[in-house]
Amino acid sequence: VQILVDMFVLIAPLALYPEIGAYSPVAVGILTFFYTGSLDLSKVFLDPLNNEKYSEDSIFMDLGILIRESNAASVRWYSAGGKLPF
Repeated sequence: VQILVDMFVLIAPLALYPEIGAYSPVAVGILTFFYTGSLDLSKVFLDPLNNEKYSEDSIFMDLGILIRESNAASVRWYSAGGKLPF
């Protein structure tokens, strides 16, 4: 994924220039901000306890609370299926 995002960010100016011309640097800046940010966030999600020391200022994610909240959301609408007309 890292190589895919890097190649996309490097090739984007060449691909966008014929279509949007002078606005190409602005569009490339927005694309770079979005895709590199998404890549960094996915790396944090893949290593939530920061075992590989990916980032020094990584947020602390309490996995117990994350699992508990996702389970609460999954059973919240469990009995609603019985009230459907079909």
